[in-house]
Amino acid sequence: MQSAEPGEDRVRAELAALAADPDSAPEIPAPVSARVLTALRAAGPAHTDRPLRWRRTALWCGAAAALFAIGVGAAALIDTSAPARSTGPTAELITVTRRSAPMPLPDGEILALLTRPADLGALADPQRWSACLSGLRRDPATPVLGATPVTVDGRSAVLVVLRTEESGPVDSVTAVVLDAGCGAADTRPLAEKTLHRP
Repeated sequence: MQSAEPGEDRVRAELAALAADPDSAPEIPAPVSARVLTALRAAGPAHTDRPLRWRRTALWCGAAAALFAIGVGAAALIDTSAPARSTGPTAELITVTRRSAPMPLPDGEILALLTRPADLGALADPQRWSACLSGLRRDPATPVLGATPVTVDGRSAVLVVLRTEESGPVDSVTAVVLDAGCGAADTRPLAEKTLHRP
């Protein structure tokens, strides 16, 4: 009986290692097994005359089938498709709704501000005042009818009385409470109320 060649021993060892490792590749697909079996049967009785050649053919067919199965398994594990875009909310789309603070002065005291000079306090700087009104989407040239520094929820603020916008009643004024650090990034006041002007 002829001894196996070194190359055959190496192939056998690698096939044995693959067979012992259940995670190396998925099962060989049935069509591949059928093709290998068909190829071996097609060799006919000639293999009895050339046992070494037949063994080599069988080993190479087996190795090819194993490599094919490994390739199929690897392709199944690799997902080259782009990740699906989430349709849920993202951090860019989530906005926090700020709860309006209560008006710090009663209506009578707010209307009394119309009868004395306006005190814008921390917002008296023209550039800061202009940036604050721009953030609120109001014309920076809007006249101030009255103003006074106030405290809202422990924060320094300024209560400002402005003319009501054109869509409001003509005999009314709007009181807005603005943070003392109001700037272009502030898009809404801390509190707002429309009052009937006597």
